[in-house]
Amino acid sequence: SSGINAEYGGAGFVSSDKLKALEQEGVDSVDKMMLHGYLHDTATYQSEAVKRDDLVCYSYESLLSDPGAFMAHFLVHIGVGSEWADQALLAMGEDSQKNSWLSKKNVEARSGKKGDMSIEDGAVEFTRRVAEKFGICLEGEDLRMVGLFRQWNE
Repeated sequence: SSGINAEYGGAGFVSSDKLKALEQEGVDSVDKMMLHGYLHDTATYQSEAVKRDDLVCYSYESLLSDPGAFMAHFLVHIGVGSEWADQALLAMGEDSQKNSWLSKKNVEARSGKKGDMSIEDGAVEFTRRVAEKFGICLEGEDLRMVGLFRQWNE
């Protein structure tokens, strides 16, 4: 467990048994652990969305393509009026991870590059492999998820 344990600094975020299981799947860094967790959560959503009609998928790509429409729909879906969309988008301009190990400041300090949120070498191939294992379809060089059940804008 040297890779992930070293990066987590023994902070106890993940049990040692879970770390061992993840490393057997090729998860040897925080980047890959975050990717694995995200894909796992997406697969869980897919299986739950088939059973329930109250789940809606909101993707980051959808947010980027039409922030106003995305936010208005999202706020209505969670029971908040769409009139708050502009304020919500303004708040999104802030670092939501401020004061955490995932803050822009901390990521930049680790990478040595301002604004660098890139992932490590090998992570793209890793992502494709794990997505296939979980039954998630990815398209293009930017690994866009497609075919997710009940996407808000499809």
